[in-house]
Amino acid sequence: MTGPSPARAVSGVRYALLAILFCHLWSGAFVAVKVGLASSPPLFLMAVRFLVAGALLLGWARLTGRRMPANVREWGGIVALGLLNNAIYLGLTSIALRDLSAGMAAILAARIP
Repeated sequence: MTGPSPARAVSGVRYALLAILFCHLWSGAFVAVKVGLASSPPLFLMAVRFLVAGALLLGWARLTGRRMPANVREWGGIVALGLLNNAIYLGLTSIALRDLSAGMAAILAARIP
């Protein structure tokens, strides 16, 4: 009986470059939201952001043959995680960005365990 295929090893240099890319993308999101708040309400901005990202990820998953959740229970877990981990956290962060600089918001968000 064979199990799942082992994950590909990532070299130290590649791992460091991916970590740097992640840091730039993560911190750059605060600046992008701050700019977007000039012309859009915070929760609308986040809703559009999440809907576009979700649609792109679902499309990518289908194109690459990933298994989709099969029932309401599986979807329920995904929805709960999305609401608790993204919608509330990033929704409140976008509201706070109306009064904070993008840099201060990134520093405060980075302190969350």
